[in-house]
Amino acid sequence: MVETLEANLGKLAQGDLTSEISEAFSPAYESVKVNFNGAVAELRDLIGTVMESAATIRTGSGEIAQASEDLARRTEANAASLEETSAAVTQMDGRLKATAASASRTVERADGAIATVSGGRGIADEAVQAMTRVADSAKGIDSVIEGLDKIAFQTRVLAMNAAVEAGRAGEAGRGFAVVADLVSALAMRAEEEAGRARDQLTATQTDIVAAVEMVQKVDGALADISGDVAEVHSLLNQMATDNQAQSTAITQISVAIGTMDQTTQQNAAMVEETSAAARNLSGEVAALSEQASKFNVGNGARVAAVRTQVPARPARTAKANTYVSPVKPLPAAAMANGAGSDDWASF
Repeated sequence: MVETLEANLGKLAQGDLTSEISEAFSPAYESVKVNFNGAVAELRDLIGTVMESAATIRTGSGEIAQASEDLARRTEANAASLEETSAAVTQMDGRLKATAASASRTVERADGAIATVSGGRGIADEAVQAMTRVADSAKGIDSVIEGLDKIAFQTRVLAMNAAVEAGRAGEAGRGFAVVADLVSALAMRAEEEAGRARDQLTATQTDIVAAVEMVQKVDGALADISGDVAEVHSLLNQMATDNQAQSTAITQISVAIGTMDQTTQQNAAMVEETSAAARNLSGEVAALSEQASKFNVGNGARVAAVRTQVPARPARTAKANTYVSPVKPLPAAAMANGAGSDDWASF
């Protein structure tokens, strides 16, 4: 019995869990045989289960580490894209604010143009009224010239009558005849000057009428310009309001993208920590598999565990808010029931 126990315990010390006592013991020591064989069987089952669980956990932890690394790379890419998007949105916000400010200044200039055009229309109205008064005065002058023309005609008729009477008086009326001739000449000259004045007055009235028409056209053009400027003013005011609303919306979008960027940075740090934890777990499972491979559980199978040293990547520090999470190695029992068959690549 002692020799048999020594031989089987020697095999057990060498990691052979397939050794069982098959020799017959005396009835007094039969319980030793049964207990030894039972302990070896339980130990064999335990080590076999540990080997299978270690292999499963190692596969699962490797997949988790790979998936975490892929997720970390995608998260970092998303963070970079969000940062670029945030910068672009900030530039858009600045340009929209500048456009809104320019539109506001343009609206102010349009107000000034409307005021100037309104003043020009007022001046045009005053010019038309002044020219109308000049035309009325010209009509009065024409009446005066007509009266002077009639007086000159009557004076010339009287001078002719005086000359006739002087001729009748003979030598005594010779001097009076000279005066009558001079008066007649002056009357004719007055008629000629009145005719030239009437011609000039007629030309002046024609020019005044043309000037009034031109001023009225200018007033109509100013009215059209005032209407167009008022419409431009309305459009610019609407553009300024829309740009202000868009600027406010883009500012809110920029704030939201900034928050998303910070959150993505934190998520990237958390994924890096998870990847490091998965790598640590993979290393611990590899060490467990290496220790378990020293035992022979039968069926000619000895687990050839290769312990892979996977360097843990340093935790990524978020740009805005640093997320520091002390990750502790996970216990092996937490992954004992995991089959590790999920497709982590699709995740």
